[in-house]
Parts: sequence; C-alpha cells; structure tokens
Amino acid sequence: MIIRLDHVAIVVKELARSLQFYTDILGFTVVQRRELPERIIVALHSDDAEIDLWWYRHEKAMNPTSKITDIGMKHVCFLVDDVQQIYTSMTEKGVKFRNPPARGGPLNRMLAYFTDPDGIEWQLIERTH
Repeated sequence: MIIRLDHVAIVVKELARSLQFYTDILGFTVVQRRELPERIIVALHSDDAEIDLWWYRHEKAMNPTSKITDIGMKHVCFLVDDVQQIYTSMTEKGVKFRNPPARGGPLNRMLAYFTDPDGIEWQLIERTH
C-alpha cells in the first residue's frame, strides 16, 4: 500500500540558480549534498515536502519543450494555507505564474500555477479548513 509521495527528483540546468529558487523563494532547506562522478544531487526539505535537484556535470539538460497536452507528468502541487499571500510574495520575487489565483478543481479551492527557473510547472492549492 502506498503511504504518501516521498520525494520528487528534478534535473536542473544550473544548480546554483535552482538552489536559490527552491531555498530563497520556496523556503526549502538543504539537507544533503552528494557529489558523484557524473552528477551532484542536492536533497531539499520543507515540512512534508522533499525535492532532489540533480545536476549533471557533462550532459547539459535541455529546457523542457513540452506542451500541456503531451503525455507525462504535468505538475506537482504544494498544499498551502493561503494561495493569494504566497502568490503575492512569489510574484514580488519575480516568479512567473500562468494565472493569478482562482478557484478550481473538484473542491473549488484557490489554486495557481507557476514555473521554476527551468520552466518546470508547479501548482499551489489551498488547504480546505
């Protein structure tokens, strides 16, 4: 039986830029850094969320060119208390959102979509109280 999603691993183009985004803007902390011959893996943690950033030393990761209709992973969602407050804070820090907060989804909750520096899409969704 699946208990919960444990972590998400993301291949990034520029490790320093991605670390700045995930730590300074999203509030993750670095819990481990592994230097391997072919790549560096940095494990990040924030409350119940874990993300691994993978940066390859010799193979340059391509920017994603997927369309919203392509088969595969579309986004990962962060559960938050106040989508509008986080949207405002992140927008002031230069984060690009696909849309301003709006109600949607099966529970008609506030949500918004944004991208990281490599164009990877994430979602914010408000907790039901």
